[in-house]
Amino acid sequence: MSSLAERLGPLRGRIPGVEAELPLAVPESEEALVELVNEARVGGLRLLPIGSGSRLGGAYGAQADLLVSTRALTGVVAYEPGDGTVTALAGTRMSELASAVLAGGHRLTPDVPRPEEATLGGVIADGFSGSDRLRFGPTRHHVLGMRVLSSDGEVTKTGGRLVKNVTGFELHRLYAGSGGGLCLILEASLRLFAAPAARACATFTCDSLEAALAISEHLGAPPLEPTAVSLSLGDGAWALTATLDGREERVTRERALVDERVPGAAWCAGAEADSLHATCRDDSPREGAVPSLRISARPSRARDVIEVLLRHSPEAALQAQPLVGTVEAVPGSRADLDALCADLRGLGASVRLRGAAEQGARPTNPLEQRLKAAVDPHDLFCGRP
Repeated sequence: MSSLAERLGPLRGRIPGVEAELPLAVPESEEALVELVNEARVGGLRLLPIGSGSRLGGAYGAQADLLVSTRALTGVVAYEPGDGTVTALAGTRMSELASAVLAGGHRLTPDVPRPEEATLGGVIADGFSGSDRLRFGPTRHHVLGMRVLSSDGEVTKTGGRLVKNVTGFELHRLYAGSGGGLCLILEASLRLFAAPAARACATFTCDSLEAALAISEHLGAPPLEPTAVSLSLGDGAWALTATLDGREERVTRERALVDERVPGAAWCAGAEADSLHATCRDDSPREGAVPSLRISARPSRARDVIEVLLRHSPEAALQAQPLVGTVEAVPGSRADLDALCADLRGLGASVRLRGAAEQGARPTNPLEQRLKAAVDPHDLFCGRP
């Protein structure tokens, strides 16, 4: 450990909710990364792969001896506008990737909060989908292939770079959302979609959760297909914002349908809609030193989840995607986090607590244990979904 620490230098990182600082490695080449993994395995160290480190905390990486960041491995490897795919190194910022493909007429999904902070590898490993999941589905559905580094120090490929040459077992779907517990992502290929020609946003202000959820149901009923519907609470009022985008005629048709179903929306379009959409996206609570929750449940349980959250913590800051069933929240300082997590899981919700050590953390189930033993037999990587 001492020789490795000396070679790493003075860089240190901290997992929110864990007191001790950890050595932080930021290899500047793939070869250096392979060497570090091999040395850590021989030395019996446990690694937590990270990107920029913006979504860490709690029991997630509490057993780590060393943080390993891919943030220095950046750049677009291949962009195929005709096939609608892009391949980039894991440390590439999502904002950089989105700008690169927009120049070729494409949009990048997931549209994650604060894309200038998030890296491609970190987003995929975390299984994080943006607000556009409502229209495009979860991130893992758009991962065509990867190159990954295993605990054996071997670089392997899964899937492909183009839609037409994706072959073999889809291990990249397994790695997506594994939390850095199975391998270290080096490179990933994503499916792209056409960039929208027009965008409009509708905002509704409601005096009750019931009223806001009723409107969201109208917005989610076919043939309407919004890109995002976000719900937040502030100053005692609920704000519901829906983003419509695509071809000009589509946006015009869907806007008229919204006005027919739910009159009274405040509308904006063009650059103003782009700005409002980005603001709603980036208002998602930050994960950091303050404990935060990421909750996923059936959309039909969205009301129950929010009510349980507010019953435990009336002052909680939250943003929900009610038609998807996800809630990002920062509970108040007086909330009993273990009791809150237990009640949410009692509703059948998946709960991730970040920024605090959760005493009642979800145990690893037998299937996860078998997968971990098969893919990471050295138990080198300590992340978890």
